[in-house]
Amino acid sequence: MPTEEKIYSFLGIDYGKSNVGLALADSETRMAFAYETLKNDKDLLQKIAEIVEKKNVKKIINIIVQFGGRSKR
Repeated sequence: MPTEEKIYSFLGIDYGKSNVGLALADSETRMAFAYETLKNDKDLLQKIAEIVEKKNVKKIINIIVQFGGRSKR
């Protein structure tokens, strides 16, 4: 009997001084979509940890974007 591989998520994080944008992609399609924008405050890490648990996140990707939408890489 083949074992069924569980689908997991990738979490993209775009850090900003005031807000932090989150995007999710699943391991099946690997297409990312905007998920949520969080306030960059004292509760940020706890909120991200809750999302990681809830959405079965296995990989976190830091998204670095300059003002104007250009990638810093």
